[in-house]
Amino acid sequence: MDKNADLSYTDLRYEDLASADLSGANLKGADLSFVSLKDAELSYADLRYADLKDACLANSSLAHAIILGTDLRVADLNGVDLCDTDLTDADLRGIDLTGVDYIEASLEVAKI
Repeated sequence: MDKNADLSYTDLRYEDLASADLSGANLKGADLSFVSLKDAELSYADLRYADLKDACLANSSLAHAIILGTDLRVADLNGVDLCDTDLTDADLRGIDLTGVDYIEASLEVAKI
């Protein structure tokens, strides 16, 4: 996968994208459910309305990403960097936020 890639509305279910550099990628509306994004670089990525349900994002960076309206139910966010990330209207139900760095993150109307 390439930095700044346009993967909007792509079906990537069950893919192994561990350690991928997707910084700045357009993943708007993509189906990333059950995907492994462990140790991935997703800084500045556009994940608006993406489906990340049950995805593994452990130790990945989503700093400055746009996660507006994204479904993150039961995703593994252990050690994730969410600094300055827009999580407005994101669905975070069933997530353990222990150890997650979300300094300056916008959590307006997020479902927790």
